[in-house]
Amino acid sequence: MNKLNVANQKEIQKLLFQVIKTFNLKLSKDLDIEYIKHMDKGFIIEKNDQTIKVYYSKRHQIFHSFSYILMNQDQDQYTYQMKPKMDHIGVMIDAARNAVPTIKTLESYIMMLSMFGYNYLEIYVEDVMEIDFEPLVGYMRGRYSKKDMRALDMFALDYGIEIIPCVQTLAHLERIFEHDKYNQIRDIEDILLVEEEKTYEFLDHMIQTCRNTFKSDKINIGMDEAFRLGLGAYLAKHGYQSKTEIMLKHLEHIEKLIKKQGYHAMMWADMFFQMSGGNYHLDDIEITNEIIEKVPKDITLIFWEYYETTYEAYDKKFKQIKRMTNDYAFAGGAWKWIGFTPLNRFSIKALEQSIKASLDHHVNDFLLTAWGDDGAEASIFSILPTLVYISASLYDIKDRKLYMDGLMKLLTNYTFDEFMTIDSLNELYDKIEMKNPSKYLLFDDLLMSRLDYQILPEFSLIYANKAIEIKKLSERNSNFNYMFKTQHKLSEVLSLKSKLSLEIFDAYHKDNDDTLKSSVKSLSDLIDLTQNFYDTFKYQWQQEHKGFGFEVQNYRIGGLIQQLKYIKEILQSYLDHDIDHIEQLDERISSKQKEKTIAYNSFIKTVTYGKM
Repeated sequence: MNKLNVANQKEIQKLLFQVIKTFNLKLSKDLDIEYIKHMDKGFIIEKNDQTIKVYYSKRHQIFHSFSYILMNQDQDQYTYQMKPKMDHIGVMIDAARNAVPTIKTLESYIMMLSMFGYNYLEIYVEDVMEIDFEPLVGYMRGRYSKKDMRALDMFALDYGIEIIPCVQTLAHLERIFEHDKYNQIRDIEDILLVEEEKTYEFLDHMIQTCRNTFKSDKINIGMDEAFRLGLGAYLAKHGYQSKTEIMLKHLEHIEKLIKKQGYHAMMWADMFFQMSGGNYHLDDIEITNEIIEKVPKDITLIFWEYYETTYEAYDKKFKQIKRMTNDYAFAGGAWKWIGFTPLNRFSIKALEQSIKASLDHHVNDFLLTAWGDDGAEASIFSILPTLVYISASLYDIKDRKLYMDGLMKLLTNYTFDEFMTIDSLNELYDKIEMKNPSKYLLFDDLLMSRLDYQILPEFSLIYANKAIEIKKLSERNSNFNYMFKTQHKLSEVLSLKSKLSLEIFDAYHKDNDDTLKSSVKSLSDLIDLTQNFYDTFKYQWQQEHKGFGFEVQNYRIGGLIQQLKYIKEILQSYLDHDIDHIEQLDERISSKQKEKTIAYNSFIKTVTYGKM
């Protein structure tokens, strides 16, 4: 085995060996590396045969430069310089939407982020972190202990990654209201009761716990999407007041708690747009003078946008943000929150324009969010192409395609384009769109078919061909081949299920018993294929996440399997003349106005028209 020697820096050598071990990296030659701190931005690599000098300014660049060294081991001599276009480049991982990454998973992510050139990580926790004096918070939710978070924080700092806690101080706290104790601080739905002493006592405990756990002087306080603020217990207690007035008062209280802990806070900016224009996503909202005068100037406002694909949309919002403050950041999205299959290609399409606008508006802090809406089914690593794209876009790199291929191949043993096949089950047509047929087709009921108008005859063959392509990638020697195995098994389910949905409906209404008999046999196959998909998905989950939250997947996929068995029984009973009709198929309307694919990310609304 070839050797790696880091001159007089055993600590760094040990960390680099941990990276090598974690990602099964290979040294083709002996390497002697000397790391030298310098003041300029970025890093410089000088290689002369096997002797390498690296001049770096920030700690994460030790590992970012190491990825470049490994990508170019066969070059004997070169000088390479890489400069960031922004000082702060981060990722936010959603740990609160059902899937809680294990500490081991987060450690791997941290190492990978440093190799990509990122320098901070936000962990979005809501209620999944232990909070002093609040033992019920995070109960049975897979919460992180303070001890684990402190250890992770120190681990991250070793790799030059700052962990910034990302909490909620206004809305999105519905899970704590599962406990009666917290009803006294509830306004309505998932929103805290503003101007209530016990509310600020609770938030003080949260912020103080973060301060005592993480080394960072920064905290993300959330404050987003509190659409019905002031319309519940607050209304009953104080009478009607405008959202603007209520939120700005609340923000004053939060500022005091933050300053008490010596924090610099950042918050999502959407509520200021919401209060000015009624809908954050409108194009031409003018921020009101009242908000401009009262919005805190010492809190970083994060303009987030995940949907828009035009430069103009970002440009307009940035101009309004800059009317409110000089302290602003941007957050884009890595679309892993729309089912089992990610949308890297759509993410990159949106990010291309947001990055251009961010640079034009002198953004110095770029955050990539990875949410987990409606179950958090997609692998936390499924968005690696998007992470690599950001790295290639926010550093001064000449050949971006070569760089992206090199990074992906180094850490995954897949080229960039090969890994992008992970999106395949949402891409039934050539156009890059925000669509997720891989989820709603999986759960759409074969009898009632709420999404009948979304199923086309060609889907079955399309998915069958995708299964062949993905299977080859799933057999690759890679730490990440399990994701492709999951996608392969899902493609087999979707191929047969999309065929059966149309076949059963047509055969029933045409009194074609032979086809219905064939459908019964196919249902047995579909049950087996769905079980195979469940097994691979369970393995994927266990590789990355805690056990908490998987009960949801058990009920969903287990329920799907049970429903398929029930449908098989119903069809057989109809064929045996034990029943003379199937009421769901009698009532079902088959739409003639077909759309190709849509975005539909609600499990409950997909499986039933009823209430649950």
